[in-house]
Amino acid sequence: MTLLNIKNLATNGKIDDPMVIKSCTETQKWKISALTPKKLAEKLGNQLVNFRIGTIKKDDIQWENECQYIKASMSEFLDWNDSKFTSEPFSKLDRSENWAYADYIYIKDLFKNVPDFKFTDEIDWTLLGFDPDEGLDAAIWVGTKSSHTACHYDSYGFNLVYQVFGRKRWILFPPSDSENVYPTRLPYEESSVFSQVNMLNPDVNKHKRFSRAHPYIVTLEPGDLLFVPHHWWHFVENLELSISINAWFPLEQDYHCRLHEAVTQLLIQTVTQSDPSLSQWLISKHQTPTFNEGLSIVEQALTTSEDFSIVEKTDRKTAKSSETPKKCLCNIAQRSAILNTENCYIPASYCIEHLASVFEHWTHVKSWNQNALKEARQKRCRLDRPQLTSNDFARCLTAPSVVECIVSELYRQFE
Repeated sequence: MTLLNIKNLATNGKIDDPMVIKSCTETQKWKISALTPKKLAEKLGNQLVNFRIGTIKKDDIQWENECQYIKASMSEFLDWNDSKFTSEPFSKLDRSENWAYADYIYIKDLFKNVPDFKFTDEIDWTLLGFDPDEGLDAAIWVGTKSSHTACHYDSYGFNLVYQVFGRKRWILFPPSDSENVYPTRLPYEESSVFSQVNMLNPDVNKHKRFSRAHPYIVTLEPGDLLFVPHHWWHFVENLELSISINAWFPLEQDYHCRLHEAVTQLLIQTVTQSDPSLSQWLISKHQTPTFNEGLSIVEQALTTSEDFSIVEKTDRKTAKSSETPKKCLCNIAQRSAILNTENCYIPASYCIEHLASVFEHWTHVKSWNQNALKEARQKRCRLDRPQLTSNDFARCLTAPSVVECIVSELYRQFE
């Protein structure tokens, strides 16, 4: 019997807030827990890895489509991180001004040429209640200090993150904060909704509602397991040389999200066709379908969504007549009892106590008060508004709130 059945807890709605299991006993049994950057470099040898390069600055969001990418061996990457002499391509990069991140690489692809590597021997998701065929698309993330991922939420399922080496800071926001973090689909990446707020240096004048957001913060250390619930926003930064792995696991409500994604993709295809310059915002690894192909994808997603809706309504009626609604489980004592482990805590509660320490990392946040907002509002003049561009219009057209309206209308049209 599995002591810590994360799958059961997540899919049955028993946990709906972020949760960290410190020094998780189950995941520490994985062979990959002993992986270090040096051991990784030895395993991969001269194999080239794709690294995303960014600058150690806080001025602007460093979108993936705007970053430089280089291919190098893991050994070359580690030499550069240690400021040792390196050959190209790292030799042209100043370590004091740049960071490097091998992010979102499928483990099965990275280790496919390693003779002694077998995924299920290294990572055993069954210890967390999953089936043997689940989690096989797990990804590995290897980055230097300051490397980070822009704030976003994932469209599908829930996320499990295991910290293997080094420390990594997560700043999370609940789905109810979506309007406060200014969602956008530009740049466009299938199944990722980004925030327009620069989390390293928020601009209170540009993004006023961000002062109302509710950040949750946690620093993952080696051996920690993080549960990221469905549609929770997250900004992730490596505090030192770091290795982590993660996997996304599906939920029943993903059928509705797939319709959202299909509609968004069709809108993206439409606006990029009308203005080719907008193609610079595409960071999806897959080619954008034609309009007719996109329309077909929407139709398929709509059909699937309707099928699930019928089942969902039936299940809901049955549940109402036979079960008492479950109360939301929201405190540490309740969660620990459910998980039957003393090493479990919730970042939400942790952050409420230490919220001030979160904001100390962000410039300008101390000025977030009503007087500052009022003064900024008075100074703003409509005559100073920048000219409307195709980027602005595309951003509005593909906004999640607009897509939700289209999806709702599709449901009405075809019910």
